[in-house]
Amino acid sequence: MQGQDVLPSSQIFTTFIFPQLPSQATQAVEGNFITDIGTLNTPSGGIVRVETVTTSEGKIIADTDGDGLVCSLRISNPQEGAIQYVDAGATSYTAIALFKALLIEAKNPPSASYETILTNVLTRKDATGSPRVEILEEDLRAGGVPVGRATELAGSLNTCIRFGVERVLGTQLSRSVRAGRFRVTVRDTNGSPVSLARVGGIGKFTASSECQDLQGKTVVPIDRVDNRIVCSADANGRITFILEGETPLIATSVAWSVRSPDGARLLGQVNAPFVPTATLDAPVTVPAQ
Repeated sequence: MQGQDVLPSSQIFTTFIFPQLPSQATQAVEGNFITDIGTLNTPSGGIVRVETVTTSEGKIIADTDGDGLVCSLRISNPQEGAIQYVDAGATSYTAIALFKALLIEAKNPPSASYETILTNVLTRKDATGSPRVEILEEDLRAGGVPVGRATELAGSLNTCIRFGVERVLGTQLSRSVRAGRFRVTVRDTNGSPVSLARVGGIGKFTASSECQDLQGKTVVPIDRVDNRIVCSADANGRITFILEGETPLIATSVAWSVRSPDGARLLGQVNAPFVPTATLDAPVTVPAQ
């Protein structure tokens, strides 16, 4: 992995988000992503710590403080790391820990690129077809880690990544690779917010999807089933959706409709791509009343 300049903001965005966006949306979504992951955008001097010891064969990763973890986040909660969206942060943390492990422990020539290895890790599934984000011994060997170290290191990395994601960031790895955020704003053609409008989305997402206000607090949906969710916007016409896709890291189209607060009148519609790990802004303009 030596000589590769890898940042989560470039690798994850370029590999998983950029190819699935319309060209006019890429700059805004990239800006959102960099803001969302906070200080995880600077992994070389950032908040991800990897513990090492020096041996006769060079540095290796090891638990040096007895806490059972070989890597960690130098924060106790997302706010300390300026992480705005924890699902994007969890995916980024996984990518950084994997990259640092390969940088330290790769003693042999790699047989696969970091991008390929990361893709395998983040798109892995269990026997039921559900996401199972896990580093395997074969991933590390492909990155140049010797056979004798790969199995032990894989187990250690999975332990500390899962601890950081679940205990520090407060989310789940399986969720983090298929959850994306939509910020919907409803305004009329005069630019005025449409207060308390009903906003509904139809697309390939699961019934675990939810709505949040601007402070990140859960808003009870008016309607929520597989492939459909409806919530009420606030007094300023804004509502945030956390959509969980049926397939990890795969974009799908979402058709948004806006109705009057009583649901009787259709005010406007818009289509937008839903890309997991990303925050997309979906402005909806409706006729002035």
